[in-house]
Amino acid sequence: MRTRRSVLFVLALAVISMTALSASRAGQAADKLRIFFVGNSLTDTISYKKFQTIVTAQGDQILWSRHTGPGATLDGLYKPDDKGVIYGIAEEPYGKSPDALTKFEWDVVTLQPFDRPLVVNDNGVDSGDIINVNEILKIIAVKNKDAQVYLHGHWPRRFPWDQTVETAKPFDYSEHWTKPYSGGWESFKDNSFETRDFYEKLRDEVNKTSPLSKPVLIIPAGEVIYEIDQAARAGNIKGLKDANDLYTDGIHFGDKGAYLTAITFYSTIYKKPPTGISGKTYGFDDPEFEKLAQELVWKVVSTYPYAGIAK
Repeated sequence: MRTRRSVLFVLALAVISMTALSASRAGQAADKLRIFFVGNSLTDTISYKKFQTIVTAQGDQILWSRHTGPGATLDGLYKPDDKGVIYGIAEEPYGKSPDALTKFEWDVVTLQPFDRPLVVNDNGVDSGDIINVNEILKIIAVKNKDAQVYLHGHWPRRFPWDQTVETAKPFDYSEHWTKPYSGGWESFKDNSFETRDFYEKLRDEVNKTSPLSKPVLIIPAGEVIYEIDQAARAGNIKGLKDANDLYTDGIHFGDKGAYLTAITFYSTIYKKPPTGISGKTYGFDDPEFEKLAQELVWKVVSTYPYAGIAK
Protein backbone atom coordinates (compact mmCIF):
# COMPACT_ATOMS: atom_id res chain seq x y z
CA MET A 1 0.00 0.00 0.00
CA ARG A 2 2.85 2.33 0.97
CA THR A 3 4.62 1.60 -2.33
CA ARG A 4 1.47 2.35 -4.32
CA ARG A 5 0.99 5.65 -2.49
CA SER A 6 4.61 6.55 -3.18
CA VAL A 7 4.17 5.85 -6.89
CA LEU A 8 0.97 7.91 -7.03
CA PHE A 9 2.71 10.75 -5.19
CA VAL A 10 5.61 10.73 -7.65
CA LEU A 11 3.20 10.68 -10.60
CA ALA A 12 1.26 13.59 -9.13
CA LEU A 13 4.46 15.59 -8.71
CA ALA A 14 5.41 14.84 -12.32
CA VAL A 15 2.05 16.03 -13.60
CA ILE A 16 2.30 19.22 -11.55
CA SER A 17 5.85 19.86 -12.79
CA MET A 18 4.89 19.29 -16.45
CA THR A 19 1.85 21.54 -16.08
CA ALA A 20 4.00 24.29 -14.56
CA LEU A 21 6.61 23.88 -17.32
CA SER A 22 3.94 24.05 -20.03
CA ALA A 23 2.46 27.16 -18.45
CA SER A 24 5.91 28.71 -18.25
CA ARG A 25 6.62 27.98 -21.91
CA ALA A 26 3.22 29.31 -22.90
CA GLY A 27 3.96 32.47 -20.96
CA GLN A 28 7.31 32.85 -22.70
CA ALA A 29 5.69 32.37 -26.11
CA ALA A 30 3.04 34.92 -25.26
CA ASP A 31 5.73 37.43 -24.21
CA LYS A 32 7.55 37.13 -27.55
CA LEU A 33 6.28 40.09 -29.54
CA ARG A 34 5.75 39.24 -33.21
CA ILE A 35 6.61 42.35 -35.26
CA PHE A 36 6.34 42.86 -39.03
CA PHE A 37 8.08 45.91 -40.51
CA VAL A 38 6.95 47.46 -43.83
CA GLY A 39 8.85 50.30 -45.51
CA ASN A 40 12.17 51.16 -47.10
CA SER A 41 15.70 52.07 -46.03
CA LEU A 42 14.36 54.51 -43.45
CA THR A 43 12.75 51.61 -41.60
CA ASP A 44 15.87 49.52 -42.28
CA THR A 45 17.70 52.20 -40.25
CA ILE A 46 16.97 50.19 -37.08
CA SER A 47 19.04 47.25 -38.49
CA TYR A 48 16.76 44.37 -37.52
CA LYS A 49 19.37 42.03 -36.04
CA LYS A 50 20.84 44.89 -34.01
CA PHE A 51 17.32 45.80 -32.94
CA GLN A 52 16.79 42.20 -31.82
CA THR A 53 20.02 42.45 -29.83
CA ILE A 54 18.88 45.52 -27.87
CA VAL A 55 15.41 44.05 -27.31
CA THR A 56 16.79 40.85 -25.79
CA ALA A 57 19.41 42.80 -23.82
CA GLN A 58 16.51 44.65 -22.16
CA GLY A 59 14.96 41.32 -21.13
CA ASP A 60 12.26 41.36 -23.80
CA GLN A 61 11.57 38.94 -26.64
CA ILE A 62 10.94 39.42 -30.34
CA LEU A 63 10.10 37.48 -33.46
CA TRP A 64 10.44 39.76 -36.47
CA SER A 65 10.18 39.86 -40.22
CA ARG A 66 10.13 42.65 -42.76
CA HIS A 67 9.10 43.62 -46.27
CA THR A 68 11.15 46.59 -47.43
CA GLY A 69 12.86 47.87 -50.56
CA PRO A 70 15.10 50.79 -51.55
CA GLY A 71 12.92 53.86 -52.06
CA ALA A 72 9.76 51.78 -51.65
CA THR A 73 6.39 53.46 -51.36
CA LEU A 74 3.51 51.76 -49.58
CA ASP A 75 1.55 51.12 -52.77
CA GLY A 76 4.57 49.33 -54.22
CA LEU A 77 4.65 46.97 -51.25
CA TYR A 78 1.15 45.54 -51.63
CA LYS A 79 0.22 46.12 -55.29
CA PRO A 80 1.75 43.88 -58.00
CA ASP A 81 3.37 45.65 -60.94
CA ASP A 82 2.34 45.05 -64.55
CA LYS A 83 4.27 41.76 -64.46
CA GLY A 84 2.45 40.60 -61.36
CA VAL A 85 5.48 41.12 -59.10
CA ILE A 86 5.38 42.91 -55.76
CA TYR A 87 8.47 45.02 -55.15
CA GLY A 88 10.87 44.56 -52.28
CA ILE A 89 12.85 42.22 -50.08
CA ALA A 90 11.29 39.83 -47.57
CA GLU A 91 12.31 37.20 -45.06
CA GLU A 92 11.47 33.52 -45.38
CA PRO A 93 9.23 31.78 -44.54
CA TYR A 94 6.95 34.81 -44.20
CA GLY A 95 7.32 36.44 -47.60
CA LYS A 96 6.08 39.84 -48.73
CA SER A 97 3.26 41.81 -47.12
CA PRO A 98 0.18 40.19 -48.75
CA ASP A 99 1.39 36.70 -47.76
CA ALA A 100 3.00 37.55 -44.43
CA LEU A 101 0.00 39.50 -43.18
CA THR A 102 -2.68 37.00 -44.22
CA LYS A 103 -0.91 33.70 -43.46
CA PHE A 104 0.89 34.49 -40.20
CA GLU A 105 -0.07 36.09 -36.90
CA TRP A 106 1.50 39.38 -35.79
CA ASP A 107 1.18 41.48 -32.65
CA VAL A 108 2.64 44.63 -34.20
CA VAL A 109 2.87 45.94 -37.78
CA THR A 110 4.79 49.10 -38.66
CA LEU A 111 4.01 50.96 -41.90
CA GLN A 112 6.28 53.65 -43.34
CA PRO A 113 4.58 56.31 -45.49
CA PHE A 114 6.86 57.64 -48.22
CA ASP A 115 6.70 59.87 -51.29
CA ARG A 116 2.92 60.09 -51.45
CA PRO A 117 0.49 62.87 -50.53
CA LEU A 118 -2.47 62.09 -48.29
CA VAL A 119 -4.79 62.05 -51.28
CA VAL A 120 -4.63 63.33 -54.84
CA ASN A 121 -6.98 62.97 -57.79
CA ASP A 122 -5.55 62.39 -61.25
CA ASN A 123 -7.99 62.07 -64.12
CA GLY A 124 -10.78 61.11 -61.75
CA VAL A 125 -8.75 58.47 -59.88
CA ASP A 126 -7.88 58.98 -56.21
CA SER A 127 -4.52 57.86 -54.84
CA GLY A 128 -2.25 58.65 -51.92
CA ASP A 129 -1.24 57.26 -48.56
CA ILE A 130 -4.69 57.42 -46.97
CA ILE A 131 -5.80 54.90 -49.59
CA ASN A 132 -2.57 52.91 -49.34
CA VAL A 133 -2.72 52.56 -45.57
CA ASN A 134 -6.44 51.74 -45.66
CA GLU A 135 -5.82 48.96 -48.18
CA ILE A 136 -3.02 47.48 -46.08
CA LEU A 137 -5.20 47.65 -42.97
CA LYS A 138 -7.77 45.53 -44.81
CA ILE A 139 -5.06 42.99 -45.60
CA ILE A 140 -3.92 42.98 -41.96
CA ALA A 141 -7.50 42.48 -40.72
CA VAL A 142 -7.82 39.17 -42.58
CA LYS A 143 -5.79 37.34 -39.91
CA ASN A 144 -4.56 40.04 -37.53
CA LYS A 145 -7.54 42.17 -36.56
CA ASP A 146 -6.13 42.69 -33.06
CA ALA A 147 -2.65 43.72 -34.20
CA GLN A 148 -1.29 47.10 -33.15
CA VAL A 149 -0.38 49.09 -36.26
CA TYR A 150 2.06 51.99 -36.09
CA LEU A 151 2.88 54.56 -38.75
CA HIS A 152 6.61 55.26 -38.86
CA GLY A 153 6.60 59.04 -38.51
CA HIS A 154 10.10 59.42 -39.92
CA TRP A 155 12.35 62.46 -40.37
CA PRO A 156 12.32 64.60 -43.56
CA ARG A 157 14.81 64.55 -46.41
CA ARG A 158 17.17 67.48 -46.98
CA PHE A 159 16.71 67.84 -50.73
CA PRO A 160 13.90 68.74 -53.16
CA TRP A 161 11.63 65.80 -53.95
CA ASP A 162 12.53 65.79 -57.66
CA GLN A 163 16.29 65.78 -57.02
CA THR A 164 18.66 63.28 -55.41
CA VAL A 165 20.46 62.72 -52.12
CA GLU A 166 23.62 64.17 -53.68
CA THR A 167 21.96 67.61 -53.90
CA ALA A 168 21.27 67.70 -50.17
CA LYS A 169 22.03 70.85 -48.24
CA PRO A 170 21.82 71.65 -44.52
CA PHE A 171 18.37 72.84 -43.53
CA ASP A 172 16.44 74.05 -40.51
CA TYR A 173 15.03 70.77 -39.24
CA SER A 174 12.71 72.29 -36.63
CA GLU A 175 11.25 74.80 -39.06
CA HIS A 176 10.58 72.07 -41.61
CA TRP A 177 9.14 69.58 -39.11
CA THR A 178 6.59 72.05 -37.75
CA LYS A 179 5.35 73.43 -41.08
CA PRO A 180 1.74 72.63 -42.04
CA TYR A 181 1.00 69.98 -44.65
CA SER A 182 0.20 71.84 -47.86
CA GLY A 183 -1.84 69.08 -49.50
CA GLY A 184 -1.86 67.25 -52.84
CA TRP A 185 0.97 67.68 -55.31
CA GLU A 186 1.83 70.99 -53.66
CA SER A 187 3.30 68.95 -50.78
CA PHE A 188 5.91 67.58 -53.19
CA LYS A 189 7.22 71.09 -53.83
CA ASP A 190 7.77 71.87 -50.16
CA ASN A 191 8.33 68.32 -48.85
CA SER A 192 5.52 68.84 -46.37
CA PHE A 193 4.56 65.16 -46.72
CA GLU A 194 7.45 64.62 -44.27
CA THR A 195 6.22 66.68 -41.33
CA ARG A 196 4.49 66.19 -37.99
CA ASP A 197 1.28 67.58 -39.49
CA PHE A 198 1.27 65.05 -42.35
CA TYR A 199 1.67 61.97 -40.14
CA GLU A 200 -0.92 63.13 -37.65
CA LYS A 201 -3.44 63.92 -40.38
CA LEU A 202 -2.77 60.53 -41.97
CA ARG A 203 -3.33 58.76 -38.66
CA ASP A 204 -6.58 60.62 -38.02
CA GLU A 205 -7.94 59.82 -41.47
CA VAL A 206 -7.14 56.10 -41.53
CA ASN A 207 -8.61 55.62 -38.06
CA LYS A 208 -11.99 56.79 -39.35
CA THR A 209 -12.43 53.59 -41.36
CA SER A 210 -9.90 51.16 -39.86
CA PRO A 211 -11.20 47.56 -39.62
CA LEU A 212 -8.81 46.80 -36.73
CA SER A 213 -9.75 46.57 -33.07
CA LYS A 214 -7.08 49.08 -31.98
CA PRO A 215 -6.47 52.60 -33.29
CA VAL A 216 -3.46 53.14 -35.53
CA LEU A 217 -0.65 54.90 -33.64
CA ILE A 218 2.59 56.67 -34.58
CA ILE A 219 6.23 55.83 -33.82
CA PRO A 220 7.45 59.42 -33.29
CA ALA A 221 10.92 59.09 -34.81
CA GLY A 222 10.76 62.50 -36.49
CA GLU A 223 9.48 64.07 -33.27
CA VAL A 224 12.50 62.71 -31.40
CA ILE A 225 14.84 64.26 -33.97
CA TYR A 226 12.98 67.57 -33.55
CA GLU A 227 13.74 67.47 -29.81
CA ILE A 228 17.36 66.54 -30.55
CA ASP A 229 17.58 69.51 -32.94
CA GLN A 230 16.22 71.84 -30.27
CA ALA A 231 18.61 70.53 -27.61
CA ALA A 232 21.64 70.69 -29.95
CA ARG A 233 20.85 74.24 -31.04
CA ALA A 234 20.71 75.21 -27.37
CA GLY A 235 24.22 73.82 -26.91
CA ASN A 236 23.08 70.91 -24.76
CA ILE A 237 24.51 68.04 -26.85
CA LYS A 238 28.28 67.79 -27.01
CA GLY A 239 29.55 67.39 -30.58
CA LEU A 240 26.17 68.05 -32.21
CA LYS A 241 25.34 71.49 -33.65
CA ASP A 242 21.87 70.55 -34.88
CA ALA A 243 19.97 67.67 -36.51
CA ASN A 244 21.97 68.02 -39.75
CA ASP A 245 24.89 66.33 -37.98
CA LEU A 246 22.89 63.10 -37.76
CA TYR A 247 22.57 62.76 -41.56
CA THR A 248 25.13 61.04 -43.76
CA ASP A 249 23.44 62.19 -46.99
CA GLY A 250 20.15 63.78 -47.95
CA ILE A 251 17.94 61.36 -46.03
CA HIS A 252 19.90 58.59 -44.29
CA PHE A 253 21.38 58.63 -40.81
CA GLY A 254 24.73 57.64 -39.36
CA ASP A 255 25.26 55.59 -36.21
CA LYS A 256 23.77 58.03 -33.67
CA GLY A 257 20.71 58.68 -35.83
CA ALA A 258 20.21 54.94 -36.24
CA TYR A 259 20.51 54.49 -32.47
CA LEU A 260 17.93 57.20 -31.83
CA THR A 261 15.56 55.58 -34.31
CA ALA A 262 16.02 52.10 -32.83
CA ILE A 263 15.43 53.13 -29.22
CA THR A 264 12.40 55.15 -30.32
CA PHE A 265 10.97 52.03 -31.98
CA TYR A 266 11.81 50.01 -28.87
CA SER A 267 10.23 52.40 -26.36
CA THR A 268 7.10 52.95 -28.44
CA ILE A 269 6.44 49.28 -29.21
CA TYR A 270 7.45 47.82 -25.83
CA LYS A 271 6.13 50.84 -23.89
CA LYS A 272 9.28 51.05 -21.76
CA PRO A 273 12.07 53.58 -21.28
CA PRO A 274 15.22 52.63 -23.22
CA THR A 275 17.37 52.93 -20.11
CA GLY A 276 20.79 51.33 -20.43
CA ILE A 277 20.71 50.50 -24.15
CA SER A 278 24.30 50.68 -25.35
CA GLY A 279 25.32 52.67 -28.39
CA LYS A 280 28.03 50.10 -29.07
CA THR A 281 25.44 47.93 -30.81
CA TYR A 282 25.10 50.75 -33.36
CA GLY A 283 28.80 51.45 -33.70
CA PHE A 284 29.65 54.19 -31.21
CA ASP A 285 30.72 54.52 -27.58
CA ASP A 286 29.46 57.75 -26.03
CA PRO A 287 27.84 57.22 -22.61
CA GLU A 288 26.97 60.91 -22.27
CA PHE A 289 25.06 60.93 -25.56
CA GLU A 290 23.41 57.59 -24.76
CA LYS A 291 22.06 58.86 -21.44
CA LEU A 292 20.75 62.09 -22.94
CA ALA A 293 19.20 60.20 -25.91
CA GLN A 294 17.48 57.69 -23.64
CA GLU A 295 15.99 60.41 -21.45
CA LEU A 296 14.87 62.49 -24.42
CA VAL A 297 13.35 59.52 -26.30
CA TRP A 298 11.33 58.45 -23.26
CA LYS A 299 10.20 62.03 -22.68
CA VAL A 300 8.86 62.16 -26.25
CA VAL A 301 7.41 58.66 -26.43
CA SER A 302 5.72 58.81 -23.04
CA THR A 303 4.06 62.18 -23.68
CA TYR A 304 3.40 62.22 -27.42
CA PRO A 305 -0.38 61.75 -27.70
CA TYR A 306 -0.29 59.36 -30.68
CA ALA A 307 2.38 56.94 -29.43
CA GLY A 308 -0.10 55.06 -27.24
CA ILE A 309 1.49 55.58 -23.81
CA ALA A 310 0.36 59.03 -22.64
CA LYS A 311 -2.89 58.98 -20.70
